Amino acid sequence: MEKMAGDVIDCLKWVKFGGKFIEVYRGLKEDNWILNDEADVKKFLSLSEFGKEASGMSYRARRTPLVQSLHDVWGIDLDYTGEYWSDYTVIKGEDDEERSSWCDKYTTVIFR
Repeated sequence: MEKMAGDVIDCLKWVKFGGKFIEVYRGLKEDNWILNDEADVKKFLSLSEFGKEASGMSYRARRTPLVQSLHDVWGIDLDYTGEYWSDYTVIKGEDDEERSSWCDKYTTVIFR
């Protein structure tokens, strides 16, 4: 899969549109990432179940042009803060209010 992605990037980086070369990269540029918390996610997931619940770890959305666009169009909260434990219980299907997901060793399904 990575080879194919590289081939697509190599092909498209020479294409011009509107007199300018198309800028090609995989995924969002770092300055548009809404969350930049991979290290914290890894730390949270390495904890025991009790440790996860007791951790109190949270995350905040970064102020980026993409977040501003989401705010302007859909009213997304610019100062959004989430808690890892709360999100984790929803993904694990342990949310008391509504069962919206199912998870086992190999599969996670989230219903909308």
